[in-house]
Amino acid sequence: MAIEGGSPVPFSMIPGDYLNAICPARPTDIDRLRNLRTRLSQKPFEERVRTWLLQGPPIHRFDALKHLAPDNPVDEILEVLKSCAQLVQGLWVPKSSLVYDTNNGVEVLARNFVLYEFTKNTLIKKSVFGRRPEFLKAATPVLKSLAVERPDLDDWKLKELPDKKFEDLYGNVVREQQAIWESMGKQINDIMHGGRNRPAMKKQA
Repeated sequence: MAIEGGSPVPFSMIPGDYLNAICPARPTDIDRLRNLRTRLSQKPFEERVRTWLLQGPPIHRFDALKHLAPDNPVDEILEVLKSCAQLVQGLWVPKSSLVYDTNNGVEVLARNFVLYEFTKNTLIKKSVFGRRPEFLKAATPVLKSLAVERPDLDDWKLKELPDKKFEDLYGNVVREQQAIWESMGKQINDIMHGGRNRPAMKKQA
């Protein structure tokens, strides 16, 4: 730093502290997650996992989730996860029923549809929504949360790479989750193609 006339003035603050002093910013996402993990450390194990799924990152690797319960057996962690999360490309995401506190509604259907499509591929083309702007609108929040939109390619790409390590180590869990998704996929397709349980779509304003 220099005063008028060009004479240097000693400056002892490091750049980061100086910027924070003159332009204070909100805590970074890393800070928020660190604080959340600290708060959860005293909570019961299952509550810890459920809260982290809802308030932590949108996509979770099993190796990272194990840090929430370093003293719990792997089988116990997996059982809790299966009760409140689903596997997508070897990654864990919260169940729609946990996110919305219900199993009904267009938002739940749209989220389940997006998750189901991501179980098949790390890319989702806009064309899979057909001529249903209302449904695409309902799916947009989960798409923005889990994926990166690529307008030039007219698709969304999953933000995280598949967790091949988990898939290799826990093949029985992967097969179990695949069976669940196959069953859900049939239900979703039935509703999407005009089944009796199809929820009413809200018209756009």
